Amino acid sequence: MTFRAGCKPFRLFTQLILVFALCQIYPLKSQSFQENKVYSNHKPEQLERLLQKAMDNLYTSTDSALIYTNQAWKIANTLDEEIYKAKVHMQYGILYDILSDYDSAVYHYHHAADIGEKGDSLPSLLQDVYYYLSILYEPIGHTNKAMEYAQKSLKIALEQENWSDAAITATSIADVYWNEQKYAQAIENYRKAIEYAPEGIDDIFLFTAYTNMGTIYIDWDRNLDSVKYFFDECYKMIKDMPEEDLEYHMHAEANLFKYYFRVEDYSKAKYYLDRAYKYIPILNNPYLTSFFYRYYADYYSATDQMDSAYFYVTRHYHLEDSVNGFDVKKNLNEIEAKYATAKKEKHIVQLQNARKIDQARKQTLLAIIIFTAILLLVTFIFYLTNRKKSIKLAEQNEIIQQSYNEIENLIRESHHRIKNNLQVVSSLLKMQSKNVESEEARASLIEAFNRVKTIAVLHQKLQGSQTFTMIHLREFIDQLTDNIRGSIASTDGHVSIYTDVDELEVDTDQSISLGLIINELITNSLKYAFENAEGEIEVSLHQKEDTIELKVTDNGKGFPEHFNPLNGSSLGYKIVQSLVTKLKGKLITCNHEGALVNISFPYVKAAA
Repeated sequence: MTFRAGCKPFRLFTQLILVFALCQIYPLKSQSFQENKVYSNHKPEQLERLLQKAMDNLYTSTDSALIYTNQAWKIANTLDEEIYKAKVHMQYGILYDILSDYDSAVYHYHHAADIGEKGDSLPSLLQDVYYYLSILYEPIGHTNKAMEYAQKSLKIALEQENWSDAAITATSIADVYWNEQKYAQAIENYRKAIEYAPEGIDDIFLFTAYTNMGTIYIDWDRNLDSVKYFFDECYKMIKDMPEEDLEYHMHAEANLFKYYFRVEDYSKAKYYLDRAYKYIPILNNPYLTSFFYRYYADYYSATDQMDSAYFYVTRHYHLEDSVNGFDVKKNLNEIEAKYATAKKEKHIVQLQNARKIDQARKQTLLAIIIFTAILLLVTFIFYLTNRKKSIKLAEQNEIIQQSYNEIENLIRESHHRIKNNLQVVSSLLKMQSKNVESEEARASLIEAFNRVKTIAVLHQKLQGSQTFTMIHLREFIDQLTDNIRGSIASTDGHVSIYTDVDELEVDTDQSISLGLIINELITNSLKYAFENAEGEIEVSLHQKEDTIELKVTDNGKGFPEHFNPLNGSSLGYKIVQSLVTKLKGKLITCNHEGALVNISFPYVKAAA
């Protein structure tokens, strides 16, 4: 695989800088919320101090932050003004956002927003709530909601002439556009952010904005002169920054590597890559180290040093596995700690209940011991027998549960390993395709790359599923078509790929066959249908009673006259015909305003 010299982890880092900056602004602004209200006691001041302490502990001790927030909530409930409850709700939202408990964060943010929308003098609170909602929704995939709340926050900031917040919110809007690959809108909003920024704003803001604008132009493959300008400005800025700000010095060097790599000046690219990498051992961040291995693999692949490229690709995946394994281990330790605590609490309750039952039994025995001696003896024997059975059954259930958890973890790890191995294979195929002179051989390697990538996408979906046997077709086909579009794109024209897929689940075997069929048909259309012209390809898949019908159509030049996929020499259609047979389906090809392939096969429904 040829790695794009992009900046995703660095982009996440710069986004976190802006979020952290806003977290520092929030407690300072909170004092303005109690304007025009005077209290005879000190409860509002106590609440403000508790919220400030919660913010101070947010990134160092979330337990302490929660304690201070809970104390603030108790005080807020004793005050008449709803504003104080809104402020505590927002503090809860920030805390749960940091803890990745997104459901609780959304709950509290919306409560704060509801209170803020009712008041006429709470624009600052409402602006912050909307901003935090936008940066919560964006990374979890709700881009429409992220954009909606960011726009609301920006509108209030502009109305209040709060230029610092307007600048930060505009960068958030730009990042949403960037994630959706709407590069023109992303650049436009970054320019607005710089215009909004008040005079004397921290250099970190401008450094972040220039870094991201340059990287957007690289992703967009446009205006390399602007890329050089923005990255040079960042390089000038670090001369005035303290040496201990290692992250910014590293970013400035990495920016120039990205530029020179993009313009294929590989000697300068290597120079700045080495200068950036010298900060990595000091920062001691495994994720950044893994990402720099990808940079080195990209460089060595571009300069035809395939042994070195393979070396760094392998180190990248091994380190990535280690990082993921560390996260899994950390999560497991947290789960085990919570389980141990819950087990102790349950044991205490059991002991207390047992003690109460024993006392009641003794009182009963004292009253009726003469009359029910035989009955008590039988009852005692029966109790001992059943208690042994219960203990044995509980032990067996625990063993079964442990075995089930181990099997589930092994299955999940297997899919993860298979996915990574397939990525290594696809990387090798992609790198090899760049080093062959024959166009026919290159095309064959790209097709093989796409077939391996199709199976890799499937294992990625299986890794994230609950059952490991069923695949959601709509998500799978959307991701598959995106991968094909990126790997086999026409350089002289533009071909759009559309999907119309029912929300269905199929088993693993059917999903593999479907994925490979769609890959072959789209690849065939991209190669032969348009002759470097613009065009459209549509993939539709619908359930009709007990049958699934797949149609792949294009508006290109259509099939040759008397075309028969069964008698042709095309390897792609031989693969398609073989997979259709495996699905027990039927294949029909014809020309209808272009080429049309219709495949129908029995639908194997998901088990209930």
